[in-house]
Amino acid sequence: MLSKIDKETTQEQRQLTELNSRRNALTVKINEHGSQATTNRRIEQREVTITVHVASSKIDVALEVSYLISNCSWSASYDIRVDSGEERQPKTQLTYYGIIVNKSQENWSDAQFSLSTATPSLGGAAPKLATLKVNCRQYHGVPQRVMSSYAGGISAMSTSFSKTSRKLSDVREQTSLISSASSYNDDEDTSRSIVNVLGSKAEMSFSSTSFTIPRRSTIDADGKPHKLTIGVLDLVSTFSYTIVPKLSVHAYLKASTLNTSDKYLLAGPASIFMNNNFVTHSSIDNVCIGDTFDLPLGIDSGIKVEYKPVKKTNDTQGIISKTHLKTVRHETHITNTKTNEVVVFVYDQFPLSSDEKIKVNLVHPDLRRKDTNPHNSITLKDTNNLEWKCVLPSRGECRLPFEYTVEWPHDKDVEFKEEL
Repeated sequence: MLSKIDKETTQEQRQLTELNSRRNALTVKINEHGSQATTNRRIEQREVTITVHVASSKIDVALEVSYLISNCSWSASYDIRVDSGEERQPKTQLTYYGIIVNKSQENWSDAQFSLSTATPSLGGAAPKLATLKVNCRQYHGVPQRVMSSYAGGISAMSTSFSKTSRKLSDVREQTSLISSASSYNDDEDTSRSIVNVLGSKAEMSFSSTSFTIPRRSTIDADGKPHKLTIGVLDLVSTFSYTIVPKLSVHAYLKASTLNTSDKYLLAGPASIFMNNNFVTHSSIDNVCIGDTFDLPLGIDSGIKVEYKPVKKTNDTQGIISKTHLKTVRHETHITNTKTNEVVVFVYDQFPLSSDEKIKVNLVHPDLRRKDTNPHNSITLKDTNNLEWKCVLPSRGECRLPFEYTVEWPHDKDVEFKEEL
């Protein structure tokens, strides 16, 4: 019995190795020929007959023929240049690009382009939602009982043989799928020709719009990205600093920019420059006309941040029912060495209790007390983190003390876990 199982297991493993080799070979062939799928696709020639009924007298007729074409797309890209001159009004200039990729086998020579955010393949009507019903599950047939073997060795070998058989079945199925993928490749290209029309890849939450490119351009069907300028926009920005002293003792400059132009901004990558110096690669989301979006501008060494060491004390309270009491104190010191006034937002963690036996109390600052400076504020955010807003004049400074206590039963232990 054991020799038979061992022989069958060896045979199955040999077949498994052979099928893995076949699968790897087919994968290599798919990768080699996949990039040539577009060029190897059968070129179709179509003929359109147009009948025009006119009056009996001879007249001149001008026809403009438009059609949808497959395997071409466009997306948005940006160059954003921020001038933060301290002695003059800050300026933000955004260059809006359309990146076009043409794989249609049709070269566009000296063409006038209009880039649309519409997605014809999705249609204009909202999808219909089906009714979701729940029922008791009904079982059909009699479940098979598992027969246990008298010999533990035979049982173990049977289990191993079963696992090998399942692996073999999985590989056979995967190999079949890979083999069929090559044969159905042309059909998939044909179906995609209906979907991949010239349109925005962005997920739009507003109605479609079109951008007409004023200058004519030539774009070959080479599958490479071609950049066209949609427009150069002068926008309005306000600057502020974000400080998270627990994680970094640096002040990060941020430009909150208002879209004052007449163009929707589609989601896309952005190269950001600050005072003609490259800062970072970032991205922006969809921005409607009149909406605000944030631009990260990196670290500004003109804002000094000092995060004093955290002081922790542990105590035990109570006579009958004893409790642990932990007190945490620390302070953030911020100095503005710049020649202009700045707005600073500081964030720190205030623990959130997820157990009624654990009590967390904020000792300082007192959220009920208003700051003497009307421009300053302290807010407890939805994430249970504290936010200080400070307006610092040139050469100004501020100190932000922070203290809280955590109380829990003496026979329990607590742990602090961060969740985003």
